[in-house]
Amino acid sequence: MKKLTIGFLILVMGALAGCAAVPSQSGSALFHSTKEPVIATTNSNATKTGEACGVNILGLISAGDFSINAAKEKGGITNVSSVDKSVTNILFLFANVCTIVRGS
Repeated sequence: MKKLTIGFLILVMGALAGCAAVPSQSGSALFHSTKEPVIATTNSNATKTGEACGVNILGLISAGDFSINAAKEKGGITNVSSVDKSVTNILFLFANVCTIVRGS
C-alpha cells in the first residue's frame, strides 16, 4: 500500500508540474506578472500599439491567438518597431500571455 501511495504522489506531482507554467526570463513564483522584450527594429516611429492575448488554465485548456500578426491586426500596424511579451501567472494554475506590438 505504501508503494502505491508513493507512486500515486509521484504521478500527481508530475501531472501538476506542467500546469499553467509559462516560460519567462524572470523565472516563476507563486504570483508573477512581468513585461519582457522580444525584439526591436530600427523603425523608431511607433505611433500605434496592438495587443493580442491568450490564456492557459491548469495546463489543460489553452485558448487565444497571441501571435505577432494578431497584435499587428488589432493595432492596425504595418511597420513593426518592437514586440514585447506580458506574462501573468498565478500559482501555476492560470496564465495569461499577451504579445504587444508597437509600430506605425
